[in-house]
Amino acid sequence: MSSHRNQTFFYALISGVFIGALGVGLWMWFAQQARPDLNPQSNSAKKSKAFGVDLMNDSEAQAGSVASAISSPPVGSAQLDHSSTTPVGDAESGSPSLSQNASGLSSPLTSTSVLTNLGASIVQVYELLPQEDGQLPPADLMQQSWKYAHLTNSGGVVSLESGGLVTWDVSVPGALFEMKIDSKLTQLKGTPQVAIGLDQKNQVWRIATRGESRFDRLRDNCHDIYSSSHAGKTLVKTAVGELVVLDLNRPSSGKLIAAPPGVNVRQAILTASMTVWMAAGQLWRLDLRYGGWQQQSSTGDEVSPMGDGAIVFNEEGHLYSVGGADPPPDLPATRLFVATNGIAVSMDHDRNATVWGARLSEGVRKIKLSPTTNNIVLGPSGLLIAW
Repeated sequence: MSSHRNQTFFYALISGVFIGALGVGLWMWFAQQARPDLNPQSNSAKKSKAFGVDLMNDSEAQAGSVASAISSPPVGSAQLDHSSTTPVGDAESGSPSLSQNASGLSSPLTSTSVLTNLGASIVQVYELLPQEDGQLPPADLMQQSWKYAHLTNSGGVVSLESGGLVTWDVSVPGALFEMKIDSKLTQLKGTPQVAIGLDQKNQVWRIATRGESRFDRLRDNCHDIYSSSHAGKTLVKTAVGELVVLDLNRPSSGKLIAAPPGVNVRQAILTASMTVWMAAGQLWRLDLRYGGWQQQSSTGDEVSPMGDGAIVFNEEGHLYSVGGADPPPDLPATRLFVATNGIAVSMDHDRNATVWGARLSEGVRKIKLSPTTNNIVLGPSGLLIAW
C-alpha cells in the first residue's frame, strides 16, 4: 500500500515539473515574439539593402571588401533617411532599380562606392534622378584619386590628383578618355553642357566630354573661373579683378564687367536668365540685360547657380536662395553645397547631406556621406558624386 502511494506521488511530481517547464517555455516564446529586439527574424526584416550592403548598420556597411564600381559597394556606402525613400539594387549585377514610397511614386536613389587603390579616398555616386546608360563614371575611374570634377548633362570631366585629365560620355557607355594637357588644371567648373578649366598658366579652356573633342582655349591671363547655368556662356575673372562673360561659341566677343568700386570679388556665378550674382562679403546682383550693379541687403561669401536663381552661403554659415531658386529647408551650419537647375545639396560638418529642389518628387532627402568626404559635385542630370 505504501509502495503504491509512493509511486503515485512520484508520477504526480514528474507531471508537475513537466507542466511547469512547458509553461515557462511558452512564456519565453510569447515574450520574444512581442519584442522585436529579441526576435532576430523580425529585426532583420526591417533592414533595407542597397547593392547587398546593410544601410542601417554603419559598422556592417563599412566592413565589405572591394569588388567593382557597380556591385556590392564596400567602404563609404550611403546611409539614408528612409522616411522618404529606400535605395535598392541588384547586389550581383549592380543595376539600379526603383523603390516605391508610401505614395506609390518611384524613388530612384542608389549609390555605389569604392575604396581607391591610392589610399583611403572614397568615391561615392548617388542617382538622385534616373540616369541614362553611360551617365555614371566608368568603373576604372572610380578606382582613381580625384582632385576636381565637373558633371554635364552627357557625362563628366575629372582632374586627377596625379595631374591627368579624363572624361566620359553617354554616347560611349563605359568608355574612359584620357586627355593630354601641357599644364595642370588649378580649377574646374563649367556649364550644364561643357566643362571649363583654368590651368597653371592662367589659361581658360573649354573641355567637352567626348573623346574626339579636344581643348579649345578661350582666354589668357585669368585668375578665376566660375559656374554657370547658362547653356552657352560662362564667367571668368581676369588677373586684374574684372569679370568677363565669355560666349562659348564666340569667345573673342566676351563682355567685360567692371566690379563695383572698392569691391573685391570672392566668388560669382552666371544664371540661365543672364544675371550675375557676386559674393564679396556683401551680395551683389547684375542683370546683364538691364542697368548696373545692385547691392543686396544680405551678406554672401559663396554662391552657386540654380537655374534662373542661386543659392547663397553667408558668413554665419547658413544658406538662402535668391532669384527664385528653390529655398533650402532648415539646415545646420553648412560646410559644402552645390546646386543645379531644380536640385541642391548641402553637407554639414558631420558629413550629413540634405537634398532638396522642385525636381525631386519625394521632397527633402537625407544622406549620410562617408566620414572622409571633402568634395561634392552635382550634375544637371541629377547625379551626385562625393569623395
